[in-house]
Amino acid sequence: MMDDITYPLQTLKDNVRLLTPDILDKINTLVVQEGHKLLMKKTRTMRH
Repeated sequence: MMDDITYPLQTLKDNVRLLTPDILDKINTLVVQEGHKLLMKKTRTMRH
């Protein structure tokens, strides 16, 4: 998903301001869950 799109700084600032604590908590939970999945996958591959 790497795009060569450049956004103006103000657009980024405006969008970041839209992130509420609830949304950030949800993002954090999803990132941690995926990290745990990757860690488990890596651990299983190392054992075999």
